[in-house]
Amino acid sequence: MYVNDFEFDGKLLSSFGFSCMTWNGDPNASSNVSNIEFTTARPINRSKWVHYSSQFSEPLSTTIEIGKYNCDTGTFDELTPDLQSPVMRWLNRRDGYKPFRLPDQTGYSNLYFYVQINVTPLMFGGRVYGFELAVTADRSFAIKKCTDSFTISEANGQHTINDISDDIGNTPITMIVTAADAGTLTIKNSRLDDSEAIVIEDVVADEKFILDGVNLIATDVADRSDIKMADRFNFKFPTLVNTYSDTANVFTFSIPCTIEVTWDSPVKVGF
Repeated sequence: MYVNDFEFDGKLLSSFGFSCMTWNGDPNASSNVSNIEFTTARPINRSKWVHYSSQFSEPLSTTIEIGKYNCDTGTFDELTPDLQSPVMRWLNRRDGYKPFRLPDQTGYSNLYFYVQINVTPLMFGGRVYGFELAVTADRSFAIKKCTDSFTISEANGQHTINDISDDIGNTPITMIVTAADAGTLTIKNSRLDDSEAIVIEDVVADEKFILDGVNLIATDVADRSDIKMADRFNFKFPTLVNTYSDTANVFTFSIPCTIEVTWDSPVKVGF
């Protein structure tokens, strides 16, 4: 992949005066994406193998070489400790995966990877002139940040969300629901059985709930003292479901409310 710049944890490489020199040792290289490991077996006296399971076998990874190019001299500047320090503090972190984006790459500006980076100095003649970045993602593909906001104006009103994920199956979502009326809030998804419906009892008007399907956490924002969330919630969480031919998820809400939905949709592209 040919890029000059990237964004990590909200800051651009170019803001430090650096640019990319090579990617995986080659300006035109790319990383493998969505490698799937299939578990199969051939039953006795059968001529074909049977698929039993599959999983993504490894996360995305790549290496990037960066330096501080001097346009006047046509060479890369030596990186003194004062120049190295801000970049090392930014990239070489111990606080988990951070968002990584390629804003200048065609079609990639709204795609995110979550990565950790190890940094190795590139030396020539005993002096540092660049860094090699070993970038490892937390999954085998990119994600697109999706949002949807809507209002349900009557009881048992419906709203459709299309699951555009490149990966067939379920995608957890976070739903923020503000009730307009009192009652029992039931949220159904047409792609799931009624037994998977979300139920919150003893809801009062203007009460707000955060239903985090990623981390499986349900929050009553008001934190009512008269009744605990755990005593009126059935611990079902929102999710989107798709098949290869059908992406529509029709949500039904038992009482009027306003809803904000956010989710990370898998996009099977690499660095």
